[in-house]
Amino acid sequence: MAKITRLAAILTPLALATVAIAFAIQAALDRDWASRNFYTDDQAQWSPATINSTEYRSPFQICGYRRDNTSLSLDSRDNTYTYVCHRFGSSGSNKTSCESLNYTLTQSDARYGDERLCQQIHWAGNLVIASTSFIGIGFFFTFFLAFLSMIMVFIPNAAEQDSPRESEAHAEASKHATAHSHQSQDQHIRKRPHERFLLPVAPWFNVLLIFCFVFGGVLYIFAQFYGVLAFVQSAPDNGAFASFGNNNNGDTVVGLNREHAPWVQGKALSVYASVAWLSAGLAAMAAALVWRLPRISGRNVL
Repeated sequence: MAKITRLAAILTPLALATVAIAFAIQAALDRDWASRNFYTDDQAQWSPATINSTEYRSPFQICGYRRDNTSLSLDSRDNTYTYVCHRFGSSGSNKTSCESLNYTLTQSDARYGDERLCQQIHWAGNLVIASTSFIGIGFFFTFFLAFLSMIMVFIPNAAEQDSPRESEAHAEASKHATAHSHQSQDQHIRKRPHERFLLPVAPWFNVLLIFCFVFGGVLYIFAQFYGVLAFVQSAPDNGAFASFGNNNNGDTVVGLNREHAPWVQGKALSVYASVAWLSAGLAAMAAALVWRLPRISGRNVL
């Protein structure tokens, strides 16, 4: 029973760290940061059954219809379209998902945006990369500490082995401590063996992983903030839709009216990112409770 309890304590921060890095990567790679639906009928008839297509946008992807023929016909029904997803980098001239008119040369390009919109999109993307990197480093340290703890659980007497410094301290204490104090100390060691490490530097690894999870989680919250600003608040047509109630651009695809809804938050922005930073915070808390932190007395780390 004691071994099961120790295993549960060890696996808790590792499980939370796994969830954090998995959802951080999923949110970074997912296209559904924001989406808008195109309908076959006018606004009064909008329903899931009348959705013609859905466009998606993220800091690194744009998915929607691309006009295949190079010349724009006066009758838009004569134009042909293909639904595609384009991936973009996080930096580089004319390589990101938001570019000014100097690069797109046309406002109909899906990448087109003003300076404000592009700045918000670039901040969101860069913060996601930084956050995922820190959460990944925290996951690595968590796996390392869990591995050390597993060794102590499955190798006989591993949990009872002291480092040279601990052995010397215990020997000195045994000269002056009473039998009652020895018994109390032994009971304490048996009660919390998962907090004893094979390496003296392990507590510092715990500090690093806690910092990485907390800092990475905070960065993901800021990424969400900039994502909402860019893909919902500053997204083109959202203001017009709110003002006029129905934004009909007059375009058609294969004879279907392309009236569209406003941009709204997608699962990657509202769900996956939230799970990532929440799990990162919980993993940091679990690591602080399960594994020992450095104890500093004067200039000596005990």
